[in-house]
Amino acid sequence: MDNPRSEPAGTRFDELHAEAKEAIAFAANTLRAVRDRYRATYLADLSRWQALADDLGALERGDDADHPADTGAAQAAEAGAADLRLRTLRGDMARSRDDLGIHEAELSRLDLALRNLESTWLFLERGDSTLITEPALPSVSTELQ
Repeated sequence: MDNPRSEPAGTRFDELHAEAKEAIAFAANTLRAVRDRYRATYLADLSRWQALADDLGALERGDDADHPADTGAAQAAEAGAADLRLRTLRGDMARSRDDLGIHEAELSRLDLALRNLESTWLFLERGDSTLITEPALPSVSTELQ
């Protein structure tokens, strides 16, 4: 069993520093993989929304109007069915648009969290203490309290 006192203090701190960088890198890589899967799912939902928009546009333009010169009840029934399809598609699009907005915001938060992890890793890698202390501020935490 190694005695921690037999190692130089710098070695223990170097190991801990390396462990911290490794943990941050692991977290960043894991979050990146999750973010990429989230983005792929978002893009698939965006494609479904676009298909709904295309269907709605075609229906509103009357692109599927292959009806003969019907009269009376048949024409009224067809108009009612088309109106129902329009209202259903508009509702589906509104719900889908709202969901996409929520997912887009979440994707932005994941991107921000990933950038923060990457910045933290760089901070540990470079050992730049100017990011945590400013000459005008007290350098000892008890002075800050």
